[in-house]
Amino acid sequence: MDIETSSGRWRRWRVAIAAFIAQGLGPGLFAAYGLFVAPLSEAFDASHASLAFGMSLLLILQAAIGPGLGSLLDRYSTRAIMLFGSSVATAGLIATSQATNLWMLLGSYLIAVTGFTFYAPLPAVLLVTNHYGALRGRALALAATGTSVAGMFLPLATAQLLDRYDWRGSLLCIAMLVGGLTFTTFLRCIPKSSGAPRPVQASASQNTATVAGSWGFMRTRAFWIIGLTFSILFGLAGFYAFSMAPHVSEVGLEVEDAALVMATGATVSLFAKLGFASIVDRLESHLIPLTVSLIVIQACAWFLISTSQTLALFLVAASLFSFTIGPFLALGPYLNSLYFDEQIIGRVNGAQAPLALPFALSAPPLAGLSYDVTGSYVSAFYGAIALLLVLGTLFLFLGRPQRLAAPILEDARGHDDA
Repeated sequence: MDIETSSGRWRRWRVAIAAFIAQGLGPGLFAAYGLFVAPLSEAFDASHASLAFGMSLLLILQAAIGPGLGSLLDRYSTRAIMLFGSSVATAGLIATSQATNLWMLLGSYLIAVTGFTFYAPLPAVLLVTNHYGALRGRALALAATGTSVAGMFLPLATAQLLDRYDWRGSLLCIAMLVGGLTFTTFLRCIPKSSGAPRPVQASASQNTATVAGSWGFMRTRAFWIIGLTFSILFGLAGFYAFSMAPHVSEVGLEVEDAALVMATGATVSLFAKLGFASIVDRLESHLIPLTVSLIVIQACAWFLISTSQTLALFLVAASLFSFTIGPFLALGPYLNSLYFDEQIIGRVNGAQAPLALPFALSAPPLAGLSYDVTGSYVSAFYGAIALLLVLGTLFLFLGRPQRLAAPILEDARGHDDA
């Protein structure tokens, strides 16, 4: 009986495990990005503004590839797409570790980030959304914990690697981890039949925006508010990952303290996601006030980051920020799954990706430029606070979740026990 129970649990959660690994070794890798800024700046005589562009690149590629990738994910094997991404990302990271000039560094890094885009976050989110029905909210939140677990261990491990090796050897070790773990997990955990959800019968009253093949969903208010809000929130998470470690060092603390701050935030984010996973499927009628409250808390975190001078205060600030970003990683996809039919969810998420492009192109480089000019990120932190207050106000206009499609039978919507 115990063997059968364990086997059943494995079959139920193996897809969430694959998405967990994809998130951890995709977006989660950027938790250690800030630790490479100083050695890369020294090795290539590069400014902080130019290196900040690396944080923008993931969002830029998501914006450029997102609509086409979302359409592919609605039609073809998610497993094959994610395995392809794993291979490309590994090759790109290995090439990056061997770069001899700034242009070669940028080109090989571009290949690596392209690979990341083909397995996370969009493919991982769509994999979970299409596989689960009643457990969808919980599975999305659990998959999102991959970035937190990576954030708990990668900064500390990277700091140790950089202490023992140079940046090239450290990055090569990370490349081996990414290639070995992602490819093996995707191959073992994602069903060969993974892909678009099974076709379902639409009712006569179904909104045309939900019909497969239609892009009418782009005329809805929900598409724009959800897409814009969470695109910017994820962009701010990237800015945090880039700027936090250098800022902690800038005020006089050690690099080990910076790694501890990042790891502490990741730990808090992990528990926030686990707590969110346990209640999210019961919060459908309270998602708007919940999201606005989290946005306000994050604004307070940015204010504390901009004024802190001690390790204790930075630990509190990182904890507050990470308490919000954990649920945000699951809230965006979950809201989309409530507003839009799963037959077009790939196109919805993919079409929202370009909304992050203006922020991705401007914010981190401007923050890096602010540092180069003023010697501090503080002015950029205040800009983040103002932006969050605007987002919180905008989200109040979303309205209560109302599915655009007719209700779908549970056995047709998901494969929870598959």
